[in-house]
Amino acid sequence: MTYKQLSILRLFALNAMSGCIDLVYAVEGAYFVPAIFDSGISHIYGAMLISISPFMGIIFQSYMGTASDQCQCFWGRRRPFILALTITCLIGLLLFPFTEDIADLINQQDLQEAVLIVLVVIATFFSDFSAGSLLGPVRAYLLDVVPQNKTKTGNIIYSICVSIGAAIGFGIGSIKWSSIFTSSNDFSFQVKFVCIVTCFLVILCIIITLCSVKEQNPREISDDEEINLLDEHSKGTQTDFDNSLFGIGIDTMSIDEIFNHSENCDFVTVENGSKYCCSCFGNLFSSIKGNFIFMKYMSLSMIILCIAFFFSLVGLYTQIYFFTTYMAEVVYDGDVDAPDNSTAYENYTDGVAFGSLALGIAAIVALVVSLLLGPIIRLVGMRLTLVTSYILLMLQSGVLIVSHNAVVAAVLAPAIYISLIVILAIPFILVSIYETKGLLLRKTWPYPSTNLTGRACSVLCIALFMGQAFALIVNGPLINLYGSAEAVMILTCVTSFLGAVTAGFVTVPSDSSKKVQIGSKMVDASCQTTNDRLLLGVSNPLALHCVDEDFDDELDDTL
Repeated sequence: MTYKQLSILRLFALNAMSGCIDLVYAVEGAYFVPAIFDSGISHIYGAMLISISPFMGIIFQSYMGTASDQCQCFWGRRRPFILALTITCLIGLLLFPFTEDIADLINQQDLQEAVLIVLVVIATFFSDFSAGSLLGPVRAYLLDVVPQNKTKTGNIIYSICVSIGAAIGFGIGSIKWSSIFTSSNDFSFQVKFVCIVTCFLVILCIIITLCSVKEQNPREISDDEEINLLDEHSKGTQTDFDNSLFGIGIDTMSIDEIFNHSENCDFVTVENGSKYCCSCFGNLFSSIKGNFIFMKYMSLSMIILCIAFFFSLVGLYTQIYFFTTYMAEVVYDGDVDAPDNSTAYENYTDGVAFGSLALGIAAIVALVVSLLLGPIIRLVGMRLTLVTSYILLMLQSGVLIVSHNAVVAAVLAPAIYISLIVILAIPFILVSIYETKGLLLRKTWPYPSTNLTGRACSVLCIALFMGQAFALIVNGPLINLYGSAEAVMILTCVTSFLGAVTAGFVTVPSDSSKKVQIGSKMVDASCQTTNDRLLLGVSNPLALHCVDEDFDDELDDTL
C-alpha cells in the first residue's frame, strides 16, 4: 500500500467524493421530477425519461468495473474513471436546468417539445448514470489505498460522508432561493440555483478526493505485487464490503465492482465454451451473458431474495423520486401548471422545498440507524429486521394515504431511509453467507469461474435497477390515471406489503452447516471447533482454511 497510516482527516478527504455522489442523488430525487413536470412534460412521460439511466446501468455497470480494474493509466486505476465520470455528471447537472430555455429558442411548437424531451433525456442520463457509475471506482479507490488495519474506520467514515452528502443535497433544496434573490416565485430559478451550487460542490469534492491519496502507477506494479494487492483487497472486502451499503446511496453496483477484482484474468469462459478477452473494451458481452447464466442456475433461496429485493426497491424509488411531488401536489395542494404568481403555484414550490427538508432530516436519522444496524440484527435476527423494514415503509405510506398533514409527513419521512439502509444491506450480507453455505445454486455450476458471490451481487444489482426503472415507468401513468400524486403512496404500500410477505420466506442459514460451493464442486469440510468458519483462499480459489471466529463476530465485522 502507498500509505501505512492514514489520518482521520485524510480518510474524510478520500471519501469526499462518496458524499458528493449522494449529494447529486439528493438533488435529483428532490428536484428532477418536479422540474420535468414544471417544464410542461406530462406526468405520463415525465418520469419515464429518467428510466433510461437504470436500464443502461443493467448493461454497463459490471463492465465499467472490469474496465477500471484493467486500466493502465500512469495516474492510477481509479482516478481517471472518477475524473471522467465526474465531468459527464457536471455536464448533466449544468444542462438540466437550462433544457427549457434552450428549447424555447425554437419557434416551431412540435419541434420545440421534441428538443425539450431529448435534452431532458441527455441531461438526466449524464447526471444519473455518471453518479451511479462513480460508486464503483470511488469505492474501489478507498479499498485500494487504505491499509487493512484502516478499512473498518474507512468504511465508517464512508457511511458518514454519504449521509452528510444526502443531507446537504436535500438541505440546499429546502431553501427557497428564488424568494431570496428574486422578487418572483420562479421555480425554474430555484432549480438552476440548486444545480449550479451542486456543481460547485462536486468540483470541490473531486479536487479534495483526487488530491487526498496518490494511487500507485499500475505499470510500475510487478506481478507479485499485483497478486498481493488483490489478495489484500479481497480479504478486506470479505469482512467490510457491506459497510458501503449503509450510506444513503441508491445505486449499489459498487459490490460488483469490488468482486471484479477476483475476476481479473486473461480470459473468461462462458456457456458455449468461447473465450472473451477481459480487456477494457472486450468484456461487455461476456459480463452480461455471465449474469444471465448465473440466473439460470440460481437456487430457490436466491430467487426469493431477488423477488423481495425488487418489491422493496419499487416502493423505495417511488418515495425517493416522488416524495417532493406528493408533498407539493397533495399535502400543500399546489399545481405546477398554475400561473407563476398564483397561490397554487407558490404552494407547489413550498411543498417541494418542505419535502426536500424532510428528506434531509431523514438522511441524518438514517446515519444514526446505520451505525446501530449491526447490534439490531444480532438482537432480532436478519429475517425479522428485513421484514420489519418492509412493514415500516408500508405503514408510512399507508398513513400518508389517509393523512395529508405536512408535520405527519415530515415525522414519517425517516422511515424511507431507515428502510433503505436495511434493504440495501441485508440481501448482500445474505449472499456472502449463501456462498459459504452452498446455497447460491440449485444445481452444480458447470463452468470454470469460481467467483459466484460476485455474480450473485450482480444479479441483486440488476434487480435494483429493475426496481428503479419500474418505479419511474409506472408512477407517471399511475398519477395521471388516479388523478393525484397520492397514487405514489398507494403503489409504495402495495409493493412493500408484497415485499414483506416474500421476505418472510427468505432463507437465513444457521451457522452449523459447513457445506461450501467451490466452482463446480460442493465440498463438505469441518474445522477444529464449531465456531470456526470456512474461507475460500484468494490466491488459490480451491484452498480452504479455518478461522476461529464466531458467526456473530463475523457479522459484527461486516456491519
